[in-house]
Amino acid sequence: MSRTILHTITLKKDFMDLENLLVVSAISKNTSAANATALGHGRSRQIQKGQLNLLDIIDLDGKIQFLKINPKHIYETNLSSAINALGIKENLKFLCDSCDIRYRDIALKMSGMLALAAEKMCRAYLSGTPIIIRYHNDGDGMSCAIALYRAFMHINGLGMCDGRAVTWIMSKEISYSKDALELDLSIARSYLSIEKPMLIMADMGTNLDSNDSIKKLSGQFDILWLDHHSKPAGFDSASSIYINPLDFNGTSSMSAGLICSMLANAVGTDANDIAQASLISDFSMYADSSNKRAHMIATVVDYLSAKLDNPNARPMAADGIIRDENKLIMIYNEVSEMFEKAIEIGSKIARKYAGMNNCSIYVVDFGKIAPELYGYPLPGRFTSRLHNIREQKNNGSTITVVYYKSYISIRVSRDISKATDLLGIIDRIRDASDGRFSGGGHMEAASIKAGDSGMDEALSLLLGYLGAAKL
Repeated sequence: MSRTILHTITLKKDFMDLENLLVVSAISKNTSAANATALGHGRSRQIQKGQLNLLDIIDLDGKIQFLKINPKHIYETNLSSAINALGIKENLKFLCDSCDIRYRDIALKMSGMLALAAEKMCRAYLSGTPIIIRYHNDGDGMSCAIALYRAFMHINGLGMCDGRAVTWIMSKEISYSKDALELDLSIARSYLSIEKPMLIMADMGTNLDSNDSIKKLSGQFDILWLDHHSKPAGFDSASSIYINPLDFNGTSSMSAGLICSMLANAVGTDANDIAQASLISDFSMYADSSNKRAHMIATVVDYLSAKLDNPNARPMAADGIIRDENKLIMIYNEVSEMFEKAIEIGSKIARKYAGMNNCSIYVVDFGKIAPELYGYPLPGRFTSRLHNIREQKNNGSTITVVYYKSYISIRVSRDISKATDLLGIIDRIRDASDGRFSGGGHMEAASIKAGDSGMDEALSLLLGYLGAAKL
């Protein structure tokens, strides 16, 4: 037998002395839990009750009350009051005034969209409508999830509501696929709610392959798209609240984790450690390399996100590890040993080339390293770490290429990134292969999908466009 989850909003005392009445705002049938959550007066209430409709007015025992009042008006009034109490715009002003001066102007330009996104997100969360959060399985994507989780826990901690039906989905893909769309629609179909369901895409790329699914979801969901990758012409950003620093004359060095941390801080929580970790994880020019704790967090969340089935990749578990200093240090030490082994092997087998702009190019076949490891680091993580080491030795001017199975990972030093034009090279490779090879990323970090049998050709094209000459 199914049980019904009811989410309700408490009516304020100002309205005809009805402080002990509730308005039903969302209903879900679920076999694993049953509760009605009441918002108001700094507390939440849960009631197990079925046979109710949206906007029914009930008492604390779940009995329907037939009163000559407008439940929609009172629902809106109470929900708006709760959101206003969070002080989102004031929090954002403080955040922008105190953030890194190197991107302060961009943060200020983004603040209006961030406020809109924060209000939308809190409205969905408080109302009880289903929220689905998709985040990329790397350190930056994991940072996004942890920051948003902290935002929700802050709202809970204020007594505005109890836990909500948030679905967390970590993904290898950097697009919104048809399968993902069908899953999200199936989740939403199990709810009735005043508010639209919400989809949050965090560090999931800005890919033309997402357009069809976005269009089908548009109108049915409220969508928040939080990203920092290049936006190709024709991408459908109009169907969502789309926030990308590149739209505000910023750079991709403002990581998605930084954006989500700003969103969390707007709600009133502290996600500054997560913001710093995401910048380090994404090798951003804004990263503080001297911040040892942020480096530890970045290393650990990157490790936790490496396997999709890792239970510790859930934001609640990951945040618990971050807050437990002993666990954080223990996992960090273990992961550091894994990296040292991988880097030692990679350094020995790397092929060195001379490239354009007097740069050094290192090429590594990760297939010769993987059998010596225990599933970590993954090729992308390995590429970043090896590149960082080689770049320090070369004082910049370094390109690192790591290939494995059907993917190529590339990293480019900042001092030569503009001249190298990595994204332009990927476009040329796509054109030269008649679309068989695809890729994307940033000016300093990108990947190419070569397919199951195209690695030799894709690698040859890449090295040719890089002007690589074997040493």
